[in-house]
Amino acid sequence: MGVDGDASAIPGGAMSDEMGQTPTKNGGRGQAFAGIALAVLVASLVVVLFAQLRSSTASTDASARYAPAGVANPSDLVGVWWPRGRDSLDGRLLAVGAGEFAVFDDFCKADGSWRASSSGLMSTFYTSSGSGQCDGVFDVSDGWFAGITWFVVKEDRVELLSASGKTVLTLEPAEQSSTKMLDGLAQKFPAEKPVAPLPAGFEVPSTEQLVDVRWLPLDVPVGHQGAGADRAFAEFSGNGYWQASDGCNGQRGSWALHPDTGEWLATSGFSTLMGCANVPVAETVTGAAAVGLDGEQLVFFGAGGDEMDRFAPEPAPVG
Repeated sequence: MGVDGDASAIPGGAMSDEMGQTPTKNGGRGQAFAGIALAVLVASLVVVLFAQLRSSTASTDASARYAPAGVANPSDLVGVWWPRGRDSLDGRLLAVGAGEFAVFDDFCKADGSWRASSSGLMSTFYTSSGSGQCDGVFDVSDGWFAGITWFVVKEDRVELLSASGKTVLTLEPAEQSSTKMLDGLAQKFPAEKPVAPLPAGFEVPSTEQLVDVRWLPLDVPVGHQGAGADRAFAEFSGNGYWQASDGCNGQRGSWALHPDTGEWLATSGFSTLMGCANVPVAETVTGAAAVGLDGEQLVFFGAGGDEMDRFAPEPAPVG
């Protein structure tokens, strides 16, 4: 039987009487009640979904501004470790010196560089693909290695974290006999210079403001600006890599930014040595200790707060 003739399906409804009269009035009221109930249910679902979306967005925003608490000591990373968390490093030892490291096994040796500060900020970059059977040792295609942004020293391990605080790699101490692998690696850091706060009026750039923009240096001598492929520039990607050109030589490395203070660390790899304008973009990127936004300009600072160079976004093509 249809809904209109089912008393159990319509609150307040009744069966058709013996004369075939249909209870139109009560049935209409039941349909109205059902429509109201459906509207309330839909509205409730919308409210719940919106609340979940806001919660998810807030969680993402909060994780993007992660920074570890307390003071860290980069010297605590110097030593020989078993790296855990990446298949490409299983069974290989990681020897960490002051600012440099090497990955070893019986058939492979690969090198890299790193920087860190007492805030826990860290930047790493491989400088050679290695010798021997080192294929894929850093598995850099997904950006995990350059994405290391923080280090946290625990009682029995060191955790290397992404910008959002997710553990990328765990370092467990290797046996004492492995310390010979530190031979040839520097083991003492130069004294760390405190980083001056950003000047008044500057803001710390967010990742969204920094990445996927071609930044052009402003302090370039007349006649050396270049054009097109010969233009000096710097670009930063969301997975922790940067690339640049001095006008004819390609340069690349990794970067890390403290979201609260603007403290900046960057490492670099090798570069070609062709002669051209040779605008010192890489020297600015790797030599800066802090970065801030002055309007739309990206400004790099030395540890003492001295302004090193300014960059502006490349103008959008006309037409």
